[in-house]
Amino acid sequence: ANEEIRTSNEELQSTNEELETSREELQVINEELTTTNQELQTRNEQLKEAQDYAEAIVETVREPLVVLSEDLRVQRANLAFYQFFQVVPQETAGRSLDELGDGQWNSPRLRTLLEQVLTTHHSFRDFEVEHRFPRLGTKTMLLNARRIVREYEHVQDHLLLLAMEDITERREAERQQEALLGMVSHELKSPLTSASLSTQWLHRTLEQAGMVQALPQVQKLGEQHLRLEHLIDDLLDATAIEAGTLRLRPAPFAIDDLV
Repeated sequence: ANEEIRTSNEELQSTNEELETSREELQVINEELTTTNQELQTRNEQLKEAQDYAEAIVETVREPLVVLSEDLRVQRANLAFYQFFQVVPQETAGRSLDELGDGQWNSPRLRTLLEQVLTTHHSFRDFEVEHRFPRLGTKTMLLNARRIVREYEHVQDHLLLLAMEDITERREAERQQEALLGMVSHELKSPLTSASLSTQWLHRTLEQAGMVQALPQVQKLGEQHLRLEHLIDDLLDATAIEAGTLRLRPAPFAIDDLV
């Protein structure tokens, strides 16, 4: 019995030593878990701050912004979007881009560009859409899109940031400018051509009448007419260059005279 008791004591002592070792290991594991939890909490706080920062920027931007998922559904839109298009979140959030409004974004070309942004990581800029929007009338919108990657719990979520800019007034101003320049071209060049012809007729008449004293003044008048014609042509060319509609007219010339 004494030997059995001695053996049991030795086994208990060995068990106690193993338990002590396990307790120390558990303590180390608990310390590691505590450190990991603190790191996770710190990271979550940083992610929350970054998310709040990004949301604050999105809401502050005055242009309409939409965040789309990979299947082109609206995850969120900023306040400017709701105010500009006069819609509410219930009509927008969670819906496909093609379903918004009366289908104004249901464009095969736009869908192709957005899918390319998702697959090629490239952004696109200045895609123009002209449409008669509900409650707004006809508007010309300029679209820019960029892919953003959101990582959550080791899972990457690919999103699309779609920005919209109203350029209706700019396009209307360009149309009015073109119309004004066309009118200026016609209204100025037509009487100027008549004045130039009259000046040439006057010059020949005075020359035939022998009134050579007046010829230099008439000649100066003709030169000023020619200069004014060049100024009008330069104005029209400059406008055509800005609009990208300038047409070059090649013609032979003597390079010696140019030099």
